[in-house]
Amino acid sequence: MEQLKPDAGNYMQKWLRGNYEFHASLIASSRREHVARYAAMLRDTVEPYIRVEMQITGDVEEAEREHREIFDAFACGDAARLAAVSRKHVESTAERLLESLKRLEDANSPRAAKAHRRQTKK
Repeated sequence: MEQLKPDAGNYMQKWLRGNYEFHASLIASSRREHVARYAAMLRDTVEPYIRVEMQITGDVEEAEREHREIFDAFACGDAARLAAVSRKHVESTAERLLESLKRLEDANSPRAAKAHRRQTKK
């Protein structure tokens, strides 16, 4: 995903696919079919929200940094660190989405629209 160029065509689709494959590969390495099925179900549930967050912010730098941390912990076999950085990744993804939705809601509020009209009249 890090090799993708943000100005390339269908960047978002490619990044989302890479994100899906990254997480699926890590989970598959456990060789626990039940866990993999459950994780796939969760991924399928949250992916639309990840897509929304990405469309609003267009920013994946923090997610990519977290992916590197996850991969490094995985590659070192550090289960405790892997659990911690994975939790951080889930929580920060949720925070980014909620903050983005709040900013979007504030920008589209009647008060914001009224202020924008006043500024464009000047």
